[in-house]
Amino acid sequence: MSRAAARAAREQKVRRRLYEFGQVVIHGGIWKGIKFEAFRDDGNVEIAVVSHGAFLSKLAGFECECS
Repeated sequence: MSRAAARAAREQKVRRRLYEFGQVVIHGGIWKGIKFEAFRDDGNVEIAVVSHGAFLSKLAGFECECS
């Protein structure tokens, strides 16, 4: 697998896991052994992600000229 393909696969994996985590927080359930009660608000959840700027740019769908 090329580096670009591995990077794209990692981005998709992180997007999928963030989405799944958001769904557990909104609807309630268990995530990695932690029980979450259903979120009772407008149905939106904000999740803070800390990572390298280049990866976050790609994750958010921006082209980054970072080295």
